[in-house]
Amino acid sequence: MWRASFLVVPIIAAGFSTSQLFTDKLATYGKILATFSGLLAGFFPTIFIALNMDMRVMEIARSAAEFTNLRDRFRQAANVSRYSPYDEFKTEFEALMDRMDAIRTSAPPAPDWCFRETQKKMNKGDYTFTVDEQPPNAG
Repeated sequence: MWRASFLVVPIIAAGFSTSQLFTDKLATYGKILATFSGLLAGFFPTIFIALNMDMRVMEIARSAAEFTNLRDRFRQAANVSRYSPYDEFKTEFEALMDRMDAIRTSAPPAPDWCFRETQKKMNKGDYTFTVDEQPPNAG
């Protein structure tokens, strides 16, 4: 979405800056608006490159994939490996925690609105895994 925004907005802004819609209908304010649109069209690609937005999108995607993998691995450890001898479980858990620490240090921080949206999803049960529930005793 960011990439599309940074590609489409300059095209639209450049179109407005060369349009006679502003200059004919709005007189002096139209010329100022057209000039501002032209500047905006020129600045958008520069801002995109300066903020390294392409890299951030890839970094966020990699982090999201790793967090999803870790979520599943922790579930497996909790539901399967917990029956292993303590030393084996501890070794597996520590390896997972090392991976978690590594991804946390390289993952970009999420904005607050992301946490609020996730809380809504969690409250609706999106992260409830009924497949992990123990089957009822058949006896």
